[in-house]
Amino acid sequence: MNATLGRKQVNKGNESWQRVVDNIEDLVTREECDRAADAMAERIANATAGKKAAFAWSGGKDSLVLADICKRVGVTKCALFMTHLEFPVFEKWLLEHKPDGCEVIQLPYDLDWMAQHPEMLFPKGKEMQLWHKLVQRRSMIGYFNSAHLDILMIGHRRIDGNTCGKEGYTRRKTGEVLYAPLYDWPHELIFAYIHYHGLEMPPIYGWEKGYFNGTHFWPSRICDSVEQGYREVYAIDPSIVVAAAEKLDSARTFLEGVSA
Repeated sequence: MNATLGRKQVNKGNESWQRVVDNIEDLVTREECDRAADAMAERIANATAGKKAAFAWSGGKDSLVLADICKRVGVTKCALFMTHLEFPVFEKWLLEHKPDGCEVIQLPYDLDWMAQHPEMLFPKGKEMQLWHKLVQRRSMIGYFNSAHLDILMIGHRRIDGNTCGKEGYTRRKTGEVLYAPLYDWPHELIFAYIHYHGLEMPPIYGWEKGYFNGTHFWPSRICDSVEQGYREVYAIDPSIVVAAAEKLDSARTFLEGVSA
């Protein structure tokens, strides 16, 4: 296997990612992919044996692979966490492609919430970390407890800059166990699995900086400025910014500039 992609934070454009996707058979053979998939299935089976297990599903490339291998070993219970701030086309895709046994959990974040927290619009630094805490960690921990789980699997990988714990395990003092079985997989192996198993990718990866941003709701898009954020969202779906302008002064200002 030839690994050519590093951390996604240094590959913001889609070009290098798409080259790997287009040439994946030259980088990872079917045999290499099958061996890795078999080992992953065994890893997940061992981690979940005799336990009440589930996984978090986001519709992104990593969770597509995680869901497919979990299904292979008989783990089908999962959860999809959604805000009221999703890209409509991606939300539609998520609901149409969510795995069997997937529970959709609606989170309270909407335009009214954004109007009260303007600092969370296209954030960087501590605000971005807060988004992860609110929408990912807090939601996953809440689901873990409400579903009375023993283990919750997540699609995080170290190459994406995620903290995955020791050998993929994060054990909280309050008892929750999060497990990232794919923690040591390179990007190329993820793409190979998707290719050889014919998994359908969501539309987000065709957008500008799609692989860099990954799954996200529109206010959390990683941008250098609020104006750039609105510009990129407007290019994807103008109706999002038009609707936001009813609640957010910054969206109204952007639209005034567009129409000027």
